[in-house]
Amino acid sequence: MSRYKYIYFDLLPIVVPSTTVLGILTGMIAHSDPKRPMDGFTNIIGYSTIGIITGFTFPISFPLISAYVLIKNKQNSI
Repeated sequence: MSRYKYIYFDLLPIVVPSTTVLGILTGMIAHSDPKRPMDGFTNIIGYSTIGIITGFTFPISFPLISAYVLIKNKQNSI
């Protein structure tokens, strides 16, 4: 068990900033021309928060998100 804990804490400084930056960029791109300035701010904060949470829970969230994408793609192709 302690080996996995060390792997988790070794990867955490790499994964959390990466997912946070991707969340911020996604928030900026999601609504690049908001009707209200507050909408753009809300998107950036929301997506970056999701990125941070995904980064901290990456041992669980990455496989779950990957499975969701694969299942969704399979259903769309039928």
